[in-house]
Amino acid sequence: MTEAKALGNLPGSIGDATLTAIIEMTDDFPAPPMLLTQILELTSDPATPVDKVATVLSGDVGITAKLLKLSNSAFYGHSRTVTSVKQAIVMLGFHTVRSLVVAASTQSLYAGCKDYEGLRKGMWEHSLATAVFAKILATRLSAWQPEEAYVAGLLHDIGKLVLLQRFPERFAAMIAECKTTSENLLRMENAHFGCTHDLVGAYLVDRWLFPESLVASVGLHHQSKELETLAGITALANLFVTAQSLNIHDCGETAPQQLEEFGLNEFADEFTEQFTEHRSLFAI
Repeated sequence: MTEAKALGNLPGSIGDATLTAIIEMTDDFPAPPMLLTQILELTSDPATPVDKVATVLSGDVGITAKLLKLSNSAFYGHSRTVTSVKQAIVMLGFHTVRSLVVAASTQSLYAGCKDYEGLRKGMWEHSLATAVFAKILATRLSAWQPEEAYVAGLLHDIGKLVLLQRFPERFAAMIAECKTTSENLLRMENAHFGCTHDLVGAYLVDRWLFPESLVASVGLHHQSKELETLAGITALANLFVTAQSLNIHDCGETAPQQLEEFGLNEFADEFTEQFTEHRSLFAI
């Protein structure tokens, strides 16, 4: 997938100066761990032997522990104790294993950014919450592959992390100003940085060679509201969890109306249960 193809359909004008700024911001951002690259490749083929995936995962103690903890959690309601990586993969399936590895890898990026611990934690919990709710929407509405919706939720705000890591003081000051003035976040970002976190994130995810649907979901999560698309599911999940005060800034004035329009509040109890489980697994 070319950069132009992945980014060309996103809204707004990406001029040479802004595109250069985006490139500069992401050039020194950590690449996905080798484990993630391997697991994405292996689990994309359903014919891959489970033993091969288990061998790769077993090389990472942290991932192995999370995999076993998730397998034995009340959320999956398993009737017997899962004690091996192979058992866990068979029970959870390749899609869930893939989203788990993406979650652990994304978590490490947030944990690795040393500035402004409160902001980092709030951004990470927002991304994780969006992932959980996006998966619920995709599952209940049969609108998209649930695990891909989960990954889209995890990555949708990765551009904010780039801005925080590159410009920590300016980003923190901008967020504080947003809270004080209730000014629109994207307008504030354009004023402070000359670009917005959704486009920064889309460029970064495209560089990581994720599918075009994921690139679009990152780049359109403040625009799309169509439940038939991955971008729309991500956008509505972002809106819902922000309205639950799970974000570093407030939602817009139209959020309650949109939540009612799409009937999102009916999933609130299910979200609370699942998010509690996932937050305990991926705390930073």
